[in-house]
Amino acid sequence: MEELKREDIQENIAVIKINKSYREGMSALELYDVTRGAWKRRLENVEPVEYVLSVSFGVVKEVYHVDAWVPSMELNRETIPYNEDADHGRIGFHGEVADEEIRQKYINKSVGGLFKRGEASPVKVFLNKALDVKNPNDINIDVEPVTIIPTGDEPIVVCPRCETSFIKAPRCPTCGQLIRYKRKKLLTSLEEWEQLAVFRGAKEITSFARELAKNERMGYRLGSSNLMIDIEDENGKKILKVLEFVGRSESAAIYPEESISDINKNMLNKDAYYNFLEEMKPFLSEEQNCTPYEKDNVEYWIDDRTIIENGAKIIEILKSLRDGI
Repeated sequence: MEELKREDIQENIAVIKINKSYREGMSALELYDVTRGAWKRRLENVEPVEYVLSVSFGVVKEVYHVDAWVPSMELNRETIPYNEDADHGRIGFHGEVADEEIRQKYINKSVGGLFKRGEASPVKVFLNKALDVKNPNDINIDVEPVTIIPTGDEPIVVCPRCETSFIKAPRCPTCGQLIRYKRKKLLTSLEEWEQLAVFRGAKEITSFARELAKNERMGYRLGSSNLMIDIEDENGKKILKVLEFVGRSESAAIYPEESISDINKNMLNKDAYYNFLEEMKPFLSEEQNCTPYEKDNVEYWIDDRTIIENGAKIIEILKSLRDGI
């Protein structure tokens, strides 16, 4: 499947992910309605967008030309009635299927290369024209980002001015806004992490970490909000990170790309890691349960309840990985 690159996008475009709403065989009207709303974005930040790519699990299913962005109460979707509780304060668009020339440029192509690991927002905007953000603040006055999304590598930052997502940098690459970052204090104990984490089963997860750490050459580390599970050397130094509990979500992540980097750096057995991924497949979230050998697959997710219910089995799998590398 052909993969879109950033340089392929010459129009002002919004990519909208509809993973949970898409189903094979849905009508054109149903697809249009689930794509066009309702989204948690500011109108002024999407007004320059001319086209929308409707994307399900990384593949463009349809392309729409945008006539207007409106508050969600003005969408009047035929197949999805307005829901005050769910849709209030959100936005959407009126439009139509794009001209065939534009449509063929994007339809059935992969957008995987347009997203960085950890980007969870269902709407991402790509602008190639000057962005009028209607923000009176000087871009040289530093401001804190809307949010910082922790990942296994560099965190993803959301600009407070134009809402662009980008790898942590001093300025937003889209609008030039100077970004101010707070220095985050690392957690010092599992008890601290347990209080911070939004996990329903945070207490059980800390018990899992303690139980795992009883085994030789296995341990955990704490970041500013995340809990990492490692394979260690004989001196207790991390040689391979295998799991990361994301404190501000209810899941754990596996980052094969990052782990393979550890394996190459420490000259470990790569086949043992691939076997580990295969053994973990039954526990993966459905949306991430794909073949470990796909080169574009950089992350897997496991919900906290699955780990709590299968903790002993997962520890055995981790021990097998430890012994194999």
